[in-house]
Amino acid sequence: EQALTMWAGWEALDASAGFSGEVIGVEERPVQSLLVLRRADGAEVYVPLVDEFISQVDEEARCIHLNCPAGLFEL
Repeated sequence: EQALTMWAGWEALDASAGFSGEVIGVEERPVQSLLVLRRADGAEVYVPLVDEFISQVDEEARCIHLNCPAGLFEL
């Protein structure tokens, strides 16, 4: 959980969607936690925090590389 808190302010990149945004937090839910991202237009995007969606965590660059299903950022 400490790692999740330190992600605030990091960049998030999704290769397939070409999406980028800033991590603003983690929202704990009973079933599954969500990574909360802010897009450049100010809108918030919620990404289920599952291993299948996180392809790399680059601590040096403060960047989380995502591999999310098509359409996730349009919900």
